[in-house]
Amino acid sequence: IKTVPDFFPAVGAGDLGVVGTNFVDTPDLTCRILFRFENATELILHTPTTFHNTSYLECITNSSLEYSQPHLQESSLFGGDFLWDPVGNTQQFNETFLSVSTNRVDWTDYEEILIKPMHNIYSIEPYSGQMRGNTSVTISGENFVDSTHLGCRFGGSHTVKAQFVSSTKLICLSPGFEVLEDGSMDDLSVFLDVTNNGVNFSSSNIKFSYHENAAVHSLSPLFGPSSGGTLVNATIIHMPKGLGNSSAVLCKFNDTVVPGKILSGACIQCESPAVKAYG
Repeated sequence: IKTVPDFFPAVGAGDLGVVGTNFVDTPDLTCRILFRFENATELILHTPTTFHNTSYLECITNSSLEYSQPHLQESSLFGGDFLWDPVGNTQQFNETFLSVSTNRVDWTDYEEILIKPMHNIYSIEPYSGQMRGNTSVTISGENFVDSTHLGCRFGGSHTVKAQFVSSTKLICLSPGFEVLEDGSMDDLSVFLDVTNNGVNFSSSNIKFSYHENAAVHSLSPLFGPSSGGTLVNATIIHMPKGLGNSSAVLCKFNDTVVPGKILSGACIQCESPAVKAYG
């Protein structure tokens, strides 16, 4: 057998998918989960199991569990690294394994359940991007994992692949706003969350906002010396809100990108770069 996905967060893992062969839909179909503690003791839990087909099951971990040691209780199957008894004594488990039976007598070999620390988002930069998407968003947080299922979810339905930088930093390209099924045209903002395994997402309450595609309406002055150094004021249509003096404001003169600053709600100032003079 093999768990799906390949690993789970320590908090909020939800039900466990199991891939295997020759599963049979019987009243005694059961998942058995073994916790091995740091003091070498073990605890076995039995969970109800949903039969989908002969090669796929789900272990229902959010229901009442049957304990081989009834005095031990838990907040949820993967509510953290601890199980505790009614008087508050905690035990930390180091390893977790899964086995399946169709008759509660004959069990499969144990398969290790890989558990990773829960991932969280602390901040994103920038907080907004154009409606057409393709904005590079840097996400800072903790416990990110370099996996094939690493992704960013914009809104509640659209997930894009994430680029792993480190366990505390990811980069994602925002999708176009039109593909977001739950995007609200009222505030043009959606929640952004991250998944390490393609199933379990963070819950950060951090929003990414979309704005109309910005465009230059006018420039002043319209020319300057080839040596550069001219302060150019650009009036912008659909200037994104909430930029303040953001370092994300840039001006592009042909292929040369220079930093800019916001003078007002619709005006950006940039210093022209030097260019080769002709004629």
